[in-house]
Amino acid sequence: MFKKLAKKQLLGILTAAAIVVTTVGSFAVWDTLSASKNASLTLDKPVTVTAGAEDVTFTAGTRTLKTANTYTADNLKFDVSMGTGVVSNPQLALETKVTIDGDSTETDVADAFTITLKKADAELAGGIDKTVTEGENAYTVVLTPNAQDSNPNYTKVLEAATAGKTLSVEVTGTLSAGSGV
Repeated sequence: MFKKLAKKQLLGILTAAAIVVTTVGSFAVWDTLSASKNASLTLDKPVTVTAGAEDVTFTAGTRTLKTANTYTADNLKFDVSMGTGVVSNPQLALETKVTIDGDSTETDVADAFTITLKKADAELAGGIDKTVTEGENAYTVVLTPNAQDSNPNYTKVLEAATAGKTLSVEVTGTLSAGSGV
């Protein structure tokens, strides 16, 4: 049943056992071999841009024959939460998209208008607010139809107006770090 071990085999087993006993036995029961430390981590609040809750309404200016009418919304608001010092030289880029309601292609006809974006009474060059602040930022959007000869979407807008369709105006505010004011 049991095979007799040769001297070399017995010596090999005893050597292995001695190594295991030496390794395990080299630490005392009272030795501390590991430790851990807990720490609290508070995450920064995220940087956010949200559109104001108030509905934005366009009003038509006084109509004059042979003069393009203007349509103004002065209650466009974006609430910005960026924390202190998180965004250096913050700026809010405002991009305007105009589509015809009920148009399945949702073609952007913004080029049919001259679009002016203002903060207070100051026009925003390129639609970029370089003075965006923490909290509520209010803007005015003015749309003026372009002349027929300079307007690739003139026919679509004219057909929509004749049919009594409304236009949807979407302004997207995108926050970024600018190069300075």
